[in-house]
Amino acid sequence: MEEFDIEGFSERLKEIAIVQFGSIKNLSEKSGVANISMYTQKNAREPRASVLAKLANVGVDVNYLLTGNASQINSNTNEIHKLKAEIYDLREMVNDLRNKNKSIDK
Repeated sequence: MEEFDIEGFSERLKEIAIVQFGSIKNLSEKSGVANISMYTQKNAREPRASVLAKLANVGVDVNYLLTGNASQINSNTNEIHKLKAEIYDLREMVNDLRNKNKSIDK
């Protein structure tokens, strides 16, 4: 059985905090984990189940956080967000083309 990789956990927690929440402070405020920085520093503490539950409740993929492997549900959710962003971009391109055609037709 593998040992828990606290350094990997700390790095992933920092990554999630910045990418998903903008900062460690924002993640702390949204999750209600007051001393979250103790889990992101060198020689970090291992998180309790209550901390992991609070993080999960605000959308953190705890499986990824603990192991580095994204859960299937979160992978699907990320793919959906990417597809929605692509659809939005395509709609913008179509609207731009329509506007260009209208100005040509005038």
